[in-house]
Amino acid sequence: MKPGIVFAVVIAGCLLTSSCGGGSSSSVPQGSLTNGNWYLTATSAVAPADNLTIDASLGQDSNGIAIDMHIDNSACFDFANDLVTLTGAFTGTGGSLTLTSAPVRSQVITVTADGSGNSFTGSYSITGGCAGGDHGTIMATFVPPVSGTWTASFASGSTTTTIVATLAQASVSNINGRFPLTGTLVFSGSPCSTGGTVIYPSALGDVSSVSGNSVSVVATTNDIGGGQGSLAFTGTLPNPSTATTVTGGYVVLSGVCGGESFSVQFNKQ
Repeated sequence: MKPGIVFAVVIAGCLLTSSCGGGSSSSVPQGSLTNGNWYLTATSAVAPADNLTIDASLGQDSNGIAIDMHIDNSACFDFANDLVTLTGAFTGTGGSLTLTSAPVRSQVITVTADGSGNSFTGSYSITGGCAGGDHGTIMATFVPPVSGTWTASFASGSTTTTIVATLAQASVSNINGRFPLTGTLVFSGSPCSTGGTVIYPSALGDVSSVSGNSVSVVATTNDIGGGQGSLAFTGTLPNPSTATTVTGGYVVLSGVCGGESFSVQFNKQ
C-alpha cells in the first residue's frame, strides 16, 4: 500500500436530523455529517501505493452509521464483487467517529476520525489479508452538488465553440453509490451540434453521474443538418470542496463530428 491513497466517498441516506428515523434529537448521536457526496484522501504511513477510488453510501440514525463501499483500482479488493461495509457511530458528545468493516477477503478496515458537518480528519488501518498492515491518515471534505449552469469554450477548427450545460444532480445516490445527473446542453459556434440532452442511465451504463471528485456525462445531441449524435464527457473537480470547476475531455461518439475529441474546462456560473 502506498501514500497518496485517494478515496472518493459518496455519503447518502438518512443523516442526522430531528426527523431521521422518526426519533427525537435526544435519541440520535451527537455528531452529524452533511448528507451527499464526499471526497476523501488517505495517505499511507507504510509505503508508496496506487491511488484507490471508493464509491460509498452512508446512512445514520439512532442506531449508528453504516457505509457500503466498492473499492476500485486495488490489487486487494475486487471493485465489482467486493462490498465493504463499515459500521460504527459517533462517540461521546463531540464529533469522534469510529467505523469498522466486516471482513472482506480476510481484510478488516478501521477508521477513527474527528469532525462534523462538511469535513472530518483521522486515521485508518487495515488488518488481515492482502492489505494487512497498511495504515495512515485521512482527510475528507463534502462535495457540494454540481446542479446548476456550467459553461466551457474551446477551439473547434477555425471557430470557437461554447457549451452551456444545465445539470441537475439527484439528492440521493443510486445502488452503485453514485449521484445521477440529468440536464441539457446548448452549443454555440459549433460545426457539429446545436444542443443536447444528458441521459441517465445510458446505453454505456451508469455514467451520467457524480462520485467524489469525478464527473461523467453521456448525452444525445441535435446535430447540424437535423441528425442526432452522442457524446461522452469525463472530468474531475480540482477543488472538490467548492465544486466550481471541472476539467476533462469529451469525445463525439456519433453524428456529424463522430470520432472527434476535445479537452475542456467547465466553470460553474
